[in-house]
Amino acid sequence: MGPFTCDACSFSTKYKANLVAHKKTVHDAPTWMRCSECDHVAKTRISLRKHVRTAHPDSAIPEEKCPQCPFTSPRVPEVKQHQKVVHEGRELLSCPEPDCAFQTVYKNNMAAHISCVHSEKR
Repeated sequence: MGPFTCDACSFSTKYKANLVAHKKTVHDAPTWMRCSECDHVAKTRISLRKHVRTAHPDSAIPEEKCPQCPFTSPRVPEVKQHQKVVHEGRELLSCPEPDCAFQTVYKNNMAAHISCVHSEKR
C-alpha cells in the first residue's frame, strides 16, 4: 500500500505518523487494554470493559478490586460506591419508591433515577 510497513504485522500506510500511531496502539499497548477474545485494543480500561460486554457477552469481565479490602466488582462505579460507604462512612441513599432496591451515595444519581424510572408514577 504505502512506503511505511509495520515490522510486527502486515499493516502498511502512506504516512509515517499513521505507522507510529499503529505501533503505539496495537503493539505497544499494555496487556490490560487488549481484548483477550479478539484483536480489539482499547485506549482505556473502561472502554475495554464496554467492548467485552457488547462484543463478547458470554466472556468473564475482569474484576475491579477495592484497594482497601477484598471487595471486587466487574463495575468500576460499584467499587467507588463501596469505598465511599464502607471506607469513608458516606450515607447510602435508598430510593423512596416502594419495592425499588436502587441505592446510591450521590444525590444527583438518585434524582436522575427517580425522574427516569419513576417519572410516570409522579
